[in-house]
Amino acid sequence: MENSPPLALLIAGIDAVGTGRLPRILADAGFKVHLLGSRRLAAARSTFVARTLPCPRGPVETAAVAREFPSSEGANRYAFIVIADEPTMMAALALPDRTWLEGWFPVPLSADFGRLVTHYVPGWLKQPLKNLLGAIAVRTPQGFRAWWGVS
Repeated sequence: MENSPPLALLIAGIDAVGTGRLPRILADAGFKVHLLGSRRLAAARSTFVARTLPCPRGPVETAAVAREFPSSEGANRYAFIVIADEPTMMAALALPDRTWLEGWFPVPLSADFGRLVTHYVPGWLKQPLKNLLGAIAVRTPQGFRAWWGVS
């Protein structure tokens, strides 16, 4: 019996240029790629996706299906799991139960997510960024509210 390549699961809720490129990147890295996402995504039409596990299109919908995936499909068979886009990642982190992310999510889930998001923003940028967002009437992102002391 020949050795088969390790499996990678790509979870995607939206069409984005980077999401469409990930199947080839993973295949070039030696993975056999499975996609958990809508069949309408560009990534689903990639020749580098061996199997599409269909779910409704959209970050919230995809995250909800992905949450049930470990128990229904056996996520432990995947050597690598990646959430391909930021809206789907944010939707996954907003779900009340995040235990399904344990063991493969790249950062500890016990961390305060607001601090995690803002960890990489330099302190000197805090006030100018807050002023800019307020000036152009952009709603303050949830992760930044505690950091800035905004309710």
